[in-house]
Amino acid sequence: MNKVLFDTNIVLDYLLKRKSKSTDDHKNVLEVINYCILNNLEIYTSILSIKDVIYIITKLSKGNRGKNKRDMIRQKVVNYLKLSRLVVTSENAFHKSLHSDLPDFEDALQLFTAIENKIDIIITRNKKDFTNTKIGIFTPEEFLKIH
Repeated sequence: MNKVLFDTNIVLDYLLKRKSKSTDDHKNVLEVINYCILNNLEIYTSILSIKDVIYIITKLSKGNRGKNKRDMIRQKVVNYLKLSRLVVTSENAFHKSLHSDLPDFEDALQLFTAIENKIDIIITRNKKDFTNTKIGIFTPEEFLKIH
């Protein structure tokens, strides 16, 4: 069975229903999720990504204060986690990331977490930060074209 890790930016596309100038990012992520479900691919997300997602959504919803805001954000994450399993970054993966040649530390954490958890594919918007790896690195659009 293939395992697919969603990078933080993909989770944000899904939860925030984001669109870029050239594509409907949310729609493409939904299609990837549907493909994974229909084809028995397991979706994973790093606990560190979920932490970052909660932080970013909280910052983006500054005007909505208090318990309602917290509850709304938590409910979005709870709903997302019905689709995805969580993976933990180990101390070993953390140290490999620190000593990695990858240009972005957070992406190195994603990569080494994926390797340790025998994940086959990472779906991300910033492929350029994942270099020299045996794991498949795809944008949602690339993944959909191949599958």
